[in-house]
Amino acid sequence: MAISPARLLDALLILKGYSNEVVLVSTCNRLEIICDTDVPEQVFGAFMDWMGLSALEWATRVDRYEQEEAVYHLMSVAAGLDSMVLGEPQILGQLKFAYAKAQEAQTTGKLLSRLFQMTFKAAKIIRTETAIGAHSISVASAAVKLAKQIFADLSQKAVLLIGTGEMITLAAKHLQAEGVTRMIFANRTLSKAQTLADEYGAQAVSLGQMRERLNEVDMVVSATASDVPIIGKGCVEGVMKARRHKPMVMIDLAVPRDIEPEIKYLDDVYLYDMDALKEVVKVGMEARQSAVKDAMTIIEKEVAGYIEWYALQPHIATVVAYRQHHEQLRDAALAKAIRSVSHGQPVHEVLAQLAHTLTNQLLHLPTLQLLSNTKEKDSA
Repeated sequence: MAISPARLLDALLILKGYSNEVVLVSTCNRLEIICDTDVPEQVFGAFMDWMGLSALEWATRVDRYEQEEAVYHLMSVAAGLDSMVLGEPQILGQLKFAYAKAQEAQTTGKLLSRLFQMTFKAAKIIRTETAIGAHSISVASAAVKLAKQIFADLSQKAVLLIGTGEMITLAAKHLQAEGVTRMIFANRTLSKAQTLADEYGAQAVSLGQMRERLNEVDMVVSATASDVPIIGKGCVEGVMKARRHKPMVMIDLAVPRDIEPEIKYLDDVYLYDMDALKEVVKVGMEARQSAVKDAMTIIEKEVAGYIEWYALQPHIATVVAYRQHHEQLRDAALAKAIRSVSHGQPVHEVLAQLAHTLTNQLLHLPTLQLLSNTKEKDSA
């Protein structure tokens, strides 16, 4: 179940009819309605009607969180603790997008605005103060991490990426994040390589041209669906001779392998396959798991802060009205004092009268409440 960005505003406006405030989050594997409402069943029913689905059939597939539990859940989601990939950062951007859309639709108010701002704050603290996102837990990020062990600075290196699938796309994103600007994409179908190359301002070549370009690059990342290796030991021996044995990192993300395993025995060639990468991912996952406890402690503190703020909201109007009432009394007493001075009454007498009046007015209501409480205790 998912909602396209184009339909998000329509959905928000439908849900606003049953909520004081509402934000709708829709990602590739998550759909959540965050709302301030007294009729959650009606919110769910209206949403399912809008989707053209049966609320009764879907009711058992829905998780529902209320009050403090809802706040804890949202902050956990923002921190990546509820994601399929623990600690992944994309969900925070998706939540910010959802909140921005709700603001655009004017379906947020004081409660959800405060909640989302505190949620973003909690996620930022967790990102900076824990190791939840500091370790490689995808094969593509692990590949880049291993390359950095050989080349401390990847930004000055040239990279050949073979294939156009998800693995290569993710690797390209990680390499770009490390400052790599010289990339060559190679694929059996040149047009597919060109599409990807255009996205990164890179070059595109066919597999037939790939071998000619090997001696230009410092790193190779390969992930094709070939049944046999596409880079052999003899080819790399010639490449290394032409490069005068400048180090080369080769990352084989394919199963079965794209790069002959014997290549790892060549001098100055650093070959990593899926087994080596999975070990890096395993270590990263263990490190992130150990950071979960620290993240949960931060979330618990921020949840308590929001709940405390939330509990005060019903009393805010009373406090505001109380202040406004006494400000009106003050203004009236001050105006009377100014008139008295202008009519020639001695200033010290006017100030004394003003102080007396304000004291009586300020103490009148608290005095009545104290007397009332005393009577209740005596009668009890």
